[in-house]
Amino acid sequence: MAADGDRDLVVGLPTDNGGGPHRGGLLVLFLNANGTVAAQQKISQVVGGFTGTLPDDAYFGIATSAL
Repeated sequence: MAADGDRDLVVGLPTDNGGGPHRGGLLVLFLNANGTVAAQQKISQVVGGFTGTLPDDAYFGIATSAL
């Protein structure tokens, strides 16, 4: 949940090619109280502040879980 108290959603993007083939990523969807998307933030090798190093074919985001 963001600071607004509304639930948010994380979507895996395992075949995203940011930084190299199939390195993967995540898409964070910040939701309004009615379930519509208020904003989004992609996280991958090249955007969103991710500081790790992903190899090609890492498929980051292939599995996500409720927190």
